[in-house]
Amino acid sequence: MKDKWISVENRLPEFGKSILVYNKGVEHSSVRMAFMTSRGFYDAYECGCGIKLDNVTHWMPLPKPPEDK
Repeated sequence: MKDKWISVENRLPEFGKSILVYNKGVEHSSVRMAFMTSRGFYDAYECGCGIKLDNVTHWMPLPKPPEDK
């Protein structure tokens, strides 16, 4: 089953769990790895401290890692 984007208007992710988010920007939009807190969505990579993402419209769980063979 393919993962699908979930609108933040329909459901929010669990706090602290790594996810992918679609952040709709004015000049450009991006897909980022992020996490959610009680204060909103934060970028998971920016300096380890997280930068707040103000325009997240959709999110999805991270895909499963590849299997070693």
